[in-house]
Amino acid sequence: MHRPKAHRLGALVAAALSTSIVVAGCSGGQQNQTLEPATLSRVSPAISNRDAGPPAIAFMAPLDGDVVSSPFVVQVQTDNIDLAPAGFSRDGEGHFHIRIGNGCMPAGKVLPQEDNTLHVGSGASTSEVELEPGTYELCAQLGDGFHVAVNVTDTITVEVVE
Repeated sequence: MHRPKAHRLGALVAAALSTSIVVAGCSGGQQNQTLEPATLSRVSPAISNRDAGPPAIAFMAPLDGDVVSSPFVVQVQTDNIDLAPAGFSRDGEGHFHIRIGNGCMPAGKVLPQEDNTLHVGSGASTSEVELEPGTYELCAQLGDGFHVAVNVTDTITVEVVE
């Protein structure tokens, strides 16, 4: 039976959405799940090579070595990738997470949704962070729409004072 293109496209979208539900639901006990390369390439197009160059993320505020009072605003800038809301994986789009004191995640791991990881899934380039006084390493890490860590990171150290 011949199906119109619109119907085939609808089936592809439905398949993609069912994949997103499975992958997006991987927080909790399976938070360190590694996806197979074939799956990773299907759900993480943000990892694909870019004609404009490789994607990058950088802290704009605070800067490495800054002394800040809590709460403070974290601002990032991206190159060759657009920040977009979580939930969909589109080529050239992703959102960022701030990993606090635990370093960056290996690419292909699902980023955890826990206290030491701030998820900025709105597509914004800024977020407010509240921390107790102390010295902290902050890792800004890009994730695709399904929270799969991408090897696009920037790390700084800040001192939080009262």
